[in-house]
Amino acid sequence: MKKLLSCASFAALALCLTPHVSYAMEDSEVEQNSTIQRVKNVQAVANYLGSDINPKVALYGEGDAHTKESNYTPFLTIDMDPQSCPKVHADITNLEDMAVIPSGQLDLVELRNIPTPVFSRKPGITFGDISRVLKEGGTLKFNDMWGGQDASSLKSRFLQGNAQLKESNSEVYARFEAMPAKKLVKAFRDRGQLNPFDQYLEQSDYAECKGKKVTETSLWVAYTEQLSTFFEKVGFTNLTYHTEGYSFWTVRKK
Repeated sequence: MKKLLSCASFAALALCLTPHVSYAMEDSEVEQNSTIQRVKNVQAVANYLGSDINPKVALYGEGDAHTKESNYTPFLTIDMDPQSCPKVHADITNLEDMAVIPSGQLDLVELRNIPTPVFSRKPGITFGDISRVLKEGGTLKFNDMWGGQDASSLKSRFLQGNAQLKESNSEVYARFEAMPAKKLVKAFRDRGQLNPFDQYLEQSDYAECKGKKVTETSLWVAYTEQLSTFFEKVGFTNLTYHTEGYSFWTVRKK
């Protein structure tokens, strides 16, 4: 309690010393800029959807910066980085940002230049929104983003992060401690708390990969099932792996 009170007192002191007017102005400016950007995004989406361009294709994580090299006019480009010159400046994991795109308007969404860790936080919500903007039967296309992670390390991090259970609920802690790493991984995955593109492995799994491509192992079969199960839950079907020219996946909106 004493520590909490001292922190509270410090926070109160900091609050008293804070120049509220300047912060209010900064907040106002941020809000104004956000409103202006949203208006621009809405207009860009309306212009694109109102055009005679068909099919309607959105590139998530891409901008128009390389228009001279490859004509991006037929695409609705969406990116957080203003330097990539996207038609829509937005965070694809932010539902408020993505609400500027009406439901059921796109034939194809393609993920471009998006680091896999982006999908570690609430992936079901992000891909559920992609399903929302697609027409019925529309396609989501994404590159091969497989990531091999260590199941035992995940379990260790979980136990370390919940070390207080040793005293507050030793029985529950002991149950988690005795649980096989992959079983714990499954529990997290069933709750939608893991990146769908990460596959958590044990030493025996790594041994199977030795001298082989991942696609030549039983791990690939398990990974395909993992992706299929995830995308089925968020409104997609027909998971397909393509190897023509380069490797990528597609799923179709139900």
